[in-house]
Amino acid sequence: MQKPNINNFDTFILDLDSTVWFGIEPTFWAKKLQFPITKKGKRMYDVNKNYIQLADGIEEFLTHLRNKNKRISFLTRGALLDVAYDQQPSVICLKEFGIYSFFNHENHAIYKTQLKSDFLKTYKKTIFIDDNSIDIKDIGEKYPEVTALNKNLFGDWRELI
Repeated sequence: MQKPNINNFDTFILDLDSTVWFGIEPTFWAKKLQFPITKKGKRMYDVNKNYIQLADGIEEFLTHLRNKNKRISFLTRGALLDVAYDQQPSVICLKEFGIYSFFNHENHAIYKTQLKSDFLKTYKKTIFIDDNSIDIKDIGEKYPEVTALNKNLFGDWRELI
C-alpha cells in the first residue's frame, strides 16, 4: 500500500464497524451488542460477553487529526431501523469509548439498505476510509475527487501518521 500523506487532506470520513473497531468475530458489529454494555480497556462488552474492540492506534490517529484541525466524520451503515440517532449502538459505543468528540464534521448512522454515497459530505480535499470494497467502489465512482482507502490494507492506524 502506498501510504497517503494525511497532512494533504482536510476531511476524514471513517466507517466504524471493522474500521474504527472490530467485533469478537468478523460479522459482529456494534448493532449486535446486547445492552447494557460495559467498557473494559479498549473493549466494549455486552451482557453475553460479546465485544467490539477499538482498532490499534485509532485514538492516536484521531488525536493527531484533531491537533491538526482536521474535519473528522463517521459514516456507518450500522444503524438500527426506527431508532433515534443518539440511541444508535454505534453512537453509544463512540461515546462510551470516549472518542465521539473527535468526530466534529458530518456524522451519519444509516440503515443497511442505504448507500453511503448518498450521505457523504465532502469538504475540500477528502479521504474516505472503509473496509467494504463495495462502499469504496461506490464512493470512488460517485466522488472521483475523494480518495477512498481500504482499511484492510493497513493494520494499525498509526501507520498513517
